[in-house]
Amino acid sequence: PTRAPTPPPTLAPVVGPSPPPTLSPTSTPPPTPGPTATPTPPPTTAPTPPPTVQPSRQPSHSPSAAPTSIRSVLEAILTSFAPFDGDKRRAMDWLVADTWEPPADASDTTSLWEERFALAVFYYATTGDGWSNNDGWLTA
Repeated sequence: PTRAPTPPPTLAPVVGPSPPPTLSPTSTPPPTPGPTATPTPPPTTAPTPPPTVQPSRQPSHSPSAAPTSIRSVLEAILTSFAPFDGDKRRAMDWLVADTWEPPADASDTTSLWEERFALAVFYYATTGDGWSNNDGWLTA
């Protein structure tokens, strides 16, 4: 347990995954014996923008704060399907390894990823490798 209080819960749902936990306990500096000379800045009123669902096609001008893998992006999009085990894990592994991307002009890429994932889960759950005709399944 930490000695400092935990932050209060957010009022609105947070979009995107939370940061991973630290590997070792964290510590906070001890309180100062008296008030500091300068006050802390006030909190901002605007929330931070949500992450983009699909990676950009062009590199950004500055590096990202943290590396993003296609798996973490897909897990954020497909969070309602969690946990990713068994046939869902196999479908997720296939999506990560596949080179397919939603069309650039698609207005709802989340639905396209969900449909593709659901069909891959169906394929694995019904032993699609053993179907007498499985042509075109698990292809871009």
